[in-house]
Amino acid sequence: MTIPRPTWLKPALLAVTLPLLAVAVSACANLPMGQDQAAITGLLQDRKAVTVRQGDDGLAALMAKPMTLDSAVQMAIVKSPKLVLIYGQLGLDQADILEAIEIANPRLGLSSLRAGGGKTEAQSLTLPVADLILLPARLNLANQARARARYQLASALLDVQLDVEAAWCQAVAAEQAAQVRSAVAFALQTSADLAERYFNAGNITELDLSHEQAAASQAQIAAQQANVSAKAARANLDTLIGLSPTDDLWSLSSALPLPPADDDRLDELQSLALTHNLSLMAADQDRSIWDQVTATRRATRWLGDTALGLEREKDRDGVRASGPSLDLELPIFNQGQAKTARLNAKRDLAKAQSAQIRLNLSHQIAARADELQRRRQVVALHSDGLIPQRQTIVARSQEQQNYMLLGVFGLIEAKTREYEAYEGYIEAVRDFWLARVELTRLVGTRLPSTPVSLEVGPSASDVLEPSGSAPMTQHDHDHAGQP
Repeated sequence: MTIPRPTWLKPALLAVTLPLLAVAVSACANLPMGQDQAAITGLLQDRKAVTVRQGDDGLAALMAKPMTLDSAVQMAIVKSPKLVLIYGQLGLDQADILEAIEIANPRLGLSSLRAGGGKTEAQSLTLPVADLILLPARLNLANQARARARYQLASALLDVQLDVEAAWCQAVAAEQAAQVRSAVAFALQTSADLAERYFNAGNITELDLSHEQAAASQAQIAAQQANVSAKAARANLDTLIGLSPTDDLWSLSSALPLPPADDDRLDELQSLALTHNLSLMAADQDRSIWDQVTATRRATRWLGDTALGLEREKDRDGVRASGPSLDLELPIFNQGQAKTARLNAKRDLAKAQSAQIRLNLSHQIAARADELQRRRQVVALHSDGLIPQRQTIVARSQEQQNYMLLGVFGLIEAKTREYEAYEGYIEAVRDFWLARVELTRLVGTRLPSTPVSLEVGPSASDVLEPSGSAPMTQHDHDHAGQP
């Protein structure tokens, strides 16, 4: 469509001015993430997540200390290559929305006709009618698309942090389990060596010796497998954080934190998810966008590619003529049914996705909350029941062995079972935190029961001390911001 202009406004000036105007308007519909950084930071802060920081100031200081959960997340925010992928993928995900709301460029036409020794020159400049009429609506849609992009980006950043937290828990647990398995293998190998001496002295049978040797071999196999798992868990954590294989100077924390004292109410968690789950907020925003896009399409479908313009002509005699022009699209062969159907389908898909996310959240949060309670009970059964019971068995076995009422093999067996009970405790605590991380992911924010600081459970060295005096001793450590 062309725009009438005053007679003093030359086509050359319009040819420069109107494209610049179109570029300025188009910029409003883009997604300049640098301008949205404050909004994204606010979304993360509302969810008690670590905000994005630029640069690597303080990174060396973090790596010089044992890697806690907090320092792992902070390093990931600085170094994780996944964050770069998130920013790149986000631009691709916005293509459909931006295509639906972008404004067509102005068109400049030039012609020069020669006849009878003279020539006629003409210039024209046209703009689409519908785009001009709907400019305010399109800018509103662009702003909504930017809001949706912020939700998606903040959600992806939060997911990266939760992925790192889960990987940290798995790495710490795997390293502890490997230490315990090594201790079990050492104990059973000692038992097998002792059994060989007893057999050579004629005090035990070949069957007894084979039992001890087989148990030692199995323990060695389990220890090697545990070491492989520990290295794989550490490599996975390195990958998520963005550390290279040569960055091997850091060490992990020695133990996992104990579960917090309280559970969260299910109704409170589900209510929080409706207002804090960023994936749901992005889906709702997407639904609103496509509702408006389809409504706009219905209101303007008959305009088609109608264009209003300005034409200027100079004939062979030098006479100049100018005036408005109207270019009408006649909806004879099609009325844009395919484009309308496509937009309607995308609107319906956005509505279905929003409803599906809402329904899934309700069921998944209920299931995860129940799992978390059961994981807590398993931890308590280990710490309050099985481990103290195994400690008592070791203590009584030691007394009987001192009085020669129990053989040394029985004492080694009792100590081995104590170590295995502690390994089960490590796995129970790990599974509790992994379930809590996933519940946090569903709710979309730190759970209300998250304390400022958490107590850290026993490390492998606490349990593997010869005295075995107090493996369930608790120490206070600051772990602010954990799930």
